[in-house]
Amino acid sequence: MKLIAKIVSIVFYPMFIPCYAIVLMGIDWIHRANATFMTTFPLLVFTFFLTLLLPLLTCLWLVHRGRVSDMMMENAAERRVPYITSLIYMFTWSLMLHTIWQLPDAVWQCAMAATAALAGVAIINRKWKISIHLASFGSFLGSCFTYCYSFGLLHFWLFLTLFGIALLLMSARLLLNAHTPLQVVCGFLLGLTLTMIPALWL
Repeated sequence: MKLIAKIVSIVFYPMFIPCYAIVLMGIDWIHRANATFMTTFPLLVFTFFLTLLLPLLTCLWLVHRGRVSDMMMENAAERRVPYITSLIYMFTWSLMLHTIWQLPDAVWQCAMAATAALAGVAIINRKWKISIHLASFGSFLGSCFTYCYSFGLLHFWLFLTLFGIALLLMSARLLLNAHTPLQVVCGFLLGLTLTMIPALWL
C-alpha cells in the first residue's frame, strides 16, 4: 500500500499540477479558439519550462548542495527556498499567460489564485505544516470549476473524478505519515477556495 501511496504522491507532485491544468483547459481552449495543437504547443512548452523544469532543477540543485534532504521535502523547514523560487516562477508564468498568451480571464486569474495559494502555504508552513500536495490539487479542482463556470459548462463526471483523486491523494499522504488529516484537509480547502474566488466576478 505504501508503494501505491508513493506513486500517487509522485504522479500528483505539486510541480506537475500546472501542466495538467493547462493541458486539460488547453484542449477546450483549442476547440473554442479554432486553434491547432501546433499553435498552442509553445504554450505547453512554456508552462512545462516555468512551472516544472525550472522548479525541478532548483530543487535538484538544493538536494545536491545538501540544503534539502530529498525531493519530497517532508521537513517543512527545508521548503523555504523552494517556495520562494517557485513563487517567482509561478507569478511570472501567471502574468505571461495574460500579457503574452492572452488566455481567457478564467485561466490566468486561476493561475494567479494558485500562486496566492502557494504563498499561503509558504506562510503557514513557517508555523504549522500544511500539505502542498493537497493545496496544489485543490487549486487544480477549483481552477477547473472556475473555467467551466466562466463558459457555462457543466462536467459532473470531471468534478466527481477530480474529487475522487483528491480523496485518494489525501489517503496517500496520510498513509505515508507525511501529514495529519487536518493538514491535508486545510491544504485542499486553501487551494480550492482561492481558485474559486475568480468565479465570483467572471
